[in-house]
Amino acid sequence: MSSNNGYFDTTQNRLIGGSVEQWQDLTSWASTTSWQGTPGSQLFFTSDIMDAGFKANHLPIITFESGAPVTITVQSGDTVDSSGGEIDSPTTTTITPGSTVNAINARFFKFTLTQGTGDSASAEDSSGSPVLFLENLQINFANRPLSFAESNIDTSSLAGSTGARELSLGITTGTITNCIVQPHIKGFDDSGGDPVRPLVYIDKTSDPIVLNIFDADSYGKNRRIDCTVDIQVQYLPLCSSDEAGRTEVQID
Repeated sequence: MSSNNGYFDTTQNRLIGGSVEQWQDLTSWASTTSWQGTPGSQLFFTSDIMDAGFKANHLPIITFESGAPVTITVQSGDTVDSSGGEIDSPTTTTITPGSTVNAINARFFKFTLTQGTGDSASAEDSSGSPVLFLENLQINFANRPLSFAESNIDTSSLAGSTGARELSLGITTGTITNCIVQPHIKGFDDSGGDPVRPLVYIDKTSDPIVLNIFDADSYGKNRRIDCTVDIQVQYLPLCSSDEAGRTEVQID
């Protein structure tokens, strides 16, 4: 279930931070006609567990209203415990204002929005309590990949060493989901004048991607070579957060 450490003002549709004092700290019930406590330094709201529908790379798109910066903590995982109340062995991702984040590979998500009192008067009510405007809070997921293609790349022009070339795309990408490489044969000869037969194995875990290129006709098939390739790449862009902490898809 969702939770928070404040109270919801239905007249203003705002989540307002509670005081650090407890009820037993009040010295006079008769004189207490409104909230008169010392505001806590932070206000948080935690969402219910959200099911994205399937395990995949998801970009969390989070919008809200707030007069001060908000830090978002994302708990994510593939399964939920039998009670349905917690994500099993969750991975935690923290999104701070002005930062970027890659897609998160999971199915289930829980979001905590945390706001401190800050220095902005618009972030506080008349008593100095931190305030979150949750009327317009929206949390969505984006997982539609973008595409990039390039032809006739001479791998000898790329960084790295012969047969272990770093594929620089010249654009900002987030999580690369697919990469297809088609090597050319024509025009590349070995020392004996015979055409080489390039085999290309990619390493997507590297940043940038590494193209491991071998000559299939070499003894042991472990001679590294350069060649010409065409590439097709699908990727999810980065997510960026603004000065308040709201996130949006970042596209070059």
